[in-house]
Amino acid sequence: MMRATTRPEPNEVLTRLPFALAGLAGIVAAFAAGRAVSGPWLGIGAAGAVAASPIHVYYSREARPYALLFLCGVAGLYALVQAMRTGRSLPWLSLLAAAAVAALFVSANGASVAAALLAGAIWAWPLTWRQAPSWLGLLALAGGACWVVPTRCTRRP
Repeated sequence: MMRATTRPEPNEVLTRLPFALAGLAGIVAAFAAGRAVSGPWLGIGAAGAVAASPIHVYYSREARPYALLFLCGVAGLYALVQAMRTGRSLPWLSLLAAAAVAALFVSANGASVAAALLAGAIWAWPLTWRQAPSWLGLLALAGGACWVVPTRCTRRP
């Protein structure tokens, strides 16, 4: 992402803009996840806590991938909650798998976010896996991890 926003003439605004937008999207995702768990008041509280967090604000202003990691983690949490609530697990677990694979692409620390999302999906197995083809979401997550982890862990000259 840094290479895409960096030009021969460095532009600080263009370099930091994707991370700031990810920080704003993280606040919206925290609201959506909180609302999905327990209603609009929890969503407002979660969004307010994230918006007032000095660490989230700091890393959203910096050109570092931690705001993107937060967004991936909260999007995966939202997908897991929706899969448990609606019973339609295939689309939501596919979103969870996409969030986990995106976290693996964003940073080396994304492995911990993907592992937490995978642990949450396994924990919620009886509640989310009601449909026959629902195992495709977990299979996509495992396939993405098998492809991304070796490419992230190899040394580049």
